[in-house]
Amino acid sequence: MKKTVSLPVFLLAIFIAALVTFQCTFIAVSESYEDQIAEAQQAALAYEKLDSLRSVVSEYYLFSDEVDEGELADFMAEMYLYYYVGDIYAAYYTAEEFEQYLYEAEGNLVGIGVSVVYDELEKTIEILYAMDGSPAKAAGLEPGDKIVAIGDDLVIDLEYEEAVNKIRGDVGTEVTVTIARTDLTGTVTEFTVTMTRAEVENQSVLYSTAEVDDSIAIIRILQFDGGTPTQFAAALERVKTEGKEKIIFDVRANPGGAVDSVASVLEMVIKTGTIATLYDAKGNVLDRWEATNASSYVDLPMVVLADQNTASAGELFTQSLQDYELATVIGTQTYGKGVGQSAFPLADGSWIYLTALYYDPPKSDNYHGVGVTPDVVVELPEQYQLVNVMKVPQSEDTQLAAAIAALNGEN
Repeated sequence: MKKTVSLPVFLLAIFIAALVTFQCTFIAVSESYEDQIAEAQQAALAYEKLDSLRSVVSEYYLFSDEVDEGELADFMAEMYLYYYVGDIYAAYYTAEEFEQYLYEAEGNLVGIGVSVVYDELEKTIEILYAMDGSPAKAAGLEPGDKIVAIGDDLVIDLEYEEAVNKIRGDVGTEVTVTIARTDLTGTVTEFTVTMTRAEVENQSVLYSTAEVDDSIAIIRILQFDGGTPTQFAAALERVKTEGKEKIIFDVRANPGGAVDSVASVLEMVIKTGTIATLYDAKGNVLDRWEATNASSYVDLPMVVLADQNTASAGELFTQSLQDYELATVIGTQTYGKGVGQSAFPLADGSWIYLTALYYDPPKSDNYHGVGVTPDVVVELPEQYQLVNVMKVPQSEDTQLAAAIAALNGEN
């Protein structure tokens, strides 16, 4: 026998359910509102504390006239990102700095045309190579030369970025640098060179041939910027015209760059399939890159050289070729950066880069905090482990030797 529910009881049940729902919603909204009020109060206290601190400094600090209030907002923005938020990959740019950043991200440079690294031990700027057609190349600067002064300013007295910015400047202006060059006997000679700054295309791809086997092309990718795909395509064209039979892609010490750039490069190497998938902080898919140009992909034996300084887009390149089993990866565990940064404008025209994205390789899990594991682990000789890999001679490069052996079936 079916049980029936009277209309008053039914309506009462609906009323109670609605009341409970309303109360739950009200509580949730109230808690959210209270959280927002608490956050606002904390922010107000922080600003009040800062204002109080500024008043004390202005009133009592012995050298208060040397404090530049105009730099306070920039300093606060940087400290907020790096120390409060804790985003180690964040960056803050003034409007002028951001304009310069975008210009260089496209592969353009104004300066003397050198790739450099900071020597922490000697506090000098070491030249890794002088770009073709650059003022530095014309002046005879060589890999291993160390810039010890820019004009009258010693590099040891400057921050690295400050020193690099002094080398840059407007096209047509002159810059004088003091160079320390060490010969094979260990003798150090210092000399000055005056160069005229010029616009130089950043060389992010370098092409060479294995000294012990001229059938092997070595394509070193220094970073992935706006000019990298074009330079990479030119390198592949040389592989064809010179009749090379095997390729070593060297992404050691490659810090990464733009995902669009590495995706464009991988489209020339992978036949078909997913290259990378980009997500936002909520897990929404923002973009997905696919290789579809099946008629022009690279169909040669390949090896990728990677190391602990291979990061971000450099790791995506490495992991993608490993995922599709197109190349053997040789070297050491990579850095482990599988996240990306987005640019956001601020009210005064300045910009921040904030970690807001992550990307997955074609088939493997995201490698952030883990890195890419090579198929064959090979260390460099001990004397070169703390030296930039650009300075390691081919004859003493154990990782390169392992790559050549693998391509020749000797492993």
